[in-house]
Amino acid sequence: MRATVSLGVLLAVSATLVQAPSASAQFAPDTKFIQVDYMKVVEGKYPEYQKLEQIWKTLHQERVQKGQIESWSFYVVALPPYSTSREYDAVTVTVLGPFAKMESPYDEAQIAKMDSFPPAGDSRKLVRSEVWSVYRTAGPELFASKFATVLFHKARPGQLGDYLRAQTEHYAPINEALVKSGVRKAWHSLGIVYPSGTRGEYDWVTFDGFDRFDAPVGNTTAGIDPARVTAAGKAVSAHRDTVKNEYWELADRVGSK
Repeated sequence: MRATVSLGVLLAVSATLVQAPSASAQFAPDTKFIQVDYMKVVEGKYPEYQKLEQIWKTLHQERVQKGQIESWSFYVVALPPYSTSREYDAVTVTVLGPFAKMESPYDEAQIAKMDSFPPAGDSRKLVRSEVWSVYRTAGPELFASKFATVLFHKARPGQLGDYLRAQTEHYAPINEALVKSGVRKAWHSLGIVYPSGTRGEYDWVTFDGFDRFDAPVGNTTAGIDPARVTAAGKAVSAHRDTVKNEYWELADRVGSK
């Protein structure tokens, strides 16, 4: 059951950070944490999977109303194109809020309610779960964009700090300006909190939000001096590699805003 796995992940993250003061100290008190679940839909079962997520949506709406989470977004992977060998087909993104929210993600009544839901394994398989932290963001809301280019990055050994410094000095101001001008809907910079370690395929994610499906094929840096964009690209690329690029489409969402 997804709930059991997700609850276990959150408790594991909480225990890991509490037991490692040096790790938890890197987060500001107002840092927001996000749970990300990757799903592979059983072939031919997408309609059933959509119905299942609609059932779960009612629970997430209740969690939003009770202040347990800030939002829940259900994205489908538009690109790369579907294939039976694609690792996952859908992603749910739950904005939990501050660290303390991970301690009790569901109350007893909600856990009992989840036990009455249809078996999830009949329509989808949970590939993995992650917890992200929000480093920088531009835009009115987290994970509310209809479409998004999602880039997964790996900092070069010993250069994560350099990468983040370059991102803060160069890319963040550019993205903030693009969101303000309406070229982009949102931009989020997110660190992988769990699983942790140096062996992961990626340790950072950036999320470029758009209103239209075809937006990424246009000028996504319109209004910004091209020389400035080139310099920013060189600054961050010197310290990290982009290991994969996906395009997500928002299928559903509930939020406090």
